[in-house]
Amino acid sequence: MEYSRRQILSAVGAIGIGAALGGWQTLPDEKAAYQSNNRIYTSGYDALVFAIGDGGEPKTAWVEWRLAGQTRDVLPMPDGNVLAVDDYGLTKFRQGQESITQTWRYGEIDGSVRGITADLAGGYYVGSWTPGQGFHKVVERDGAVERAWVYDWPDDNGMITAAADPDGRLAIATKSGDVHLIEERDSEPVKRWQWSPGNDEIIREVLWDGRGHLYVASEDHHLYKLQVGSSDPEMVWEYDAGNMIFGASVTPQDAIYVATNAGEIHSLRDVDGNPERQWRYQHTEYEGEAPTGEYFWDGLAHQVAARPDPDEECLYSCAYGENTVHRIDVVDGEPVKRWEFGGHTDNVREVRIHGEYVGITPGLWEQFR
Repeated sequence: MEYSRRQILSAVGAIGIGAALGGWQTLPDEKAAYQSNNRIYTSGYDALVFAIGDGGEPKTAWVEWRLAGQTRDVLPMPDGNVLAVDDYGLTKFRQGQESITQTWRYGEIDGSVRGITADLAGGYYVGSWTPGQGFHKVVERDGAVERAWVYDWPDDNGMITAAADPDGRLAIATKSGDVHLIEERDSEPVKRWQWSPGNDEIIREVLWDGRGHLYVASEDHHLYKLQVGSSDPEMVWEYDAGNMIFGASVTPQDAIYVATNAGEIHSLRDVDGNPERQWRYQHTEYEGEAPTGEYFWDGLAHQVAARPDPDEECLYSCAYGENTVHRIDVVDGEPVKRWEFGGHTDNVREVRIHGEYVGITPGLWEQFR
């Protein structure tokens, strides 16, 4: 009997999960905090979160399986903690070398929870695709978690993602195709401005580069680079990817990457004030053309995350359909698949790098500490 590539990868993932589940009872109560930086983290529609060590080949460090519904976002913190969301709220975990333990759970938001970000002052933020939930800031006090405030806006039909910058500003992407910039004043959220590319297509990603620029990825096929100052934002340029954009990543070396509905990863550079594509990588394999006006459930690339390494161009992408994660190395200016991980059994929605703190360029946060 012949097996498809997807069946083989799913079987490998099931073996890995089974081994992880079998190991829960043998783990010690006190676990050393994870202190390295070679892990990536993935989450998906199968309600699983993977920590994957990358020592040249992928190796599962642990699997978190106690979440419910779908795990749409995961966020690793520099101190070894990991944040994840499911259908019932936001959970913080303490990460060990081979295990993970729950620290607290915030359940005052539900539905299609997503949009995790955090600030340097210890605030955590989360929203929901589900209308009317608002955007929540939560804080820790005396070992417990509590709500600090909720940002509500008129006609709230849900949000997608959010990103905090080192100055405490928060960019929120809504399902209405708007970006809200808010900041905290007198312990309450205040909207500074609201920006739209001029249509009502869903904004899928917002990302700061640490130098006053906000990147906005939209289902209208475009990546927008905005200059954010003390007044309304100014658009620096826009890039047409030819299909809906779901994820983006920027490095301190100003390398820009986007993940598209066609299962592609595009590499961009800012050349003389304009975006210029360097290469294109095909993550998923399929016959025919990818649709441009509807979600390509069997082949879209949902996220990309690039390592902030000045000496090596390395990034990771994840996709629906095949439910895989790829490590992509750039050799002689061309993308090459280094390895493929198939642990998830349903759509892989996020891939994050250890140290890729909140919605800012990986590695830049250390400059503000």
